[in-house]
Amino acid sequence: MAFVFYLYPMQFQESELSFYFGPNWLARKYDSHRFYSRLSGAGLKAVDFITISSEGQLVLWEIKNFSRRKPELSHDPIQKIIEEKEAFIQDMSQKVKDTFTALNAIHGYYRRKWSFRFRSWSMSYLKHSHQDWYFWLKAHQLTARPEHCRFILLIETEEAHRLPDVHGPIEMQLQNMVRQVDVLDLKKANMLHEVSIELIQT
Repeated sequence: MAFVFYLYPMQFQESELSFYFGPNWLARKYDSHRFYSRLSGAGLKAVDFITISSEGQLVLWEIKNFSRRKPELSHDPIQKIIEEKEAFIQDMSQKVKDTFTALNAIHGYYRRKWSFRFRSWSMSYLKHSHQDWYFWLKAHQLTARPEHCRFILLIETEEAHRLPDVHGPIEMQLQNMVRQVDVLDLKKANMLHEVSIELIQT
């Protein structure tokens, strides 16, 4: 018999956006997690969120809010991407690669714990759990299956027509790690099942 735990939705804030993941998602704000605080010292970059969707897909999120509604945004970030497109593509791709490296290191950390064997065995009986060990071990398992891995680059801007094409080049760089790369705006991201994202009103 498989045990399923439905505990609570998860809500986070990033780049003046509020993210809500439904109770059938698992999510961690990775760049502020205790594991990243340890691994960043090794020079590893980080995506903003690591999630496991309600369909069991590993979804990595990088968030760029270039909304003109942000009063401190006096420069032109889209022009910077246009002028430094290759550097931007490399930076986004490296964040995903380094996150995969981190997931492998976190798995190694759990393997050294005496309870690892029991927990690994119990995963076959758990379809869903918000416990930290379950999240990281499940995420690591999914990295071995690129067809179950996805990278979402969320760019919120009123000037999307100015954005250069970065989707194809990022997808090419990550083709051996993730099979699905999406560059989404807020409207399209909100079409994802059990995901809600809103601008934080200031």
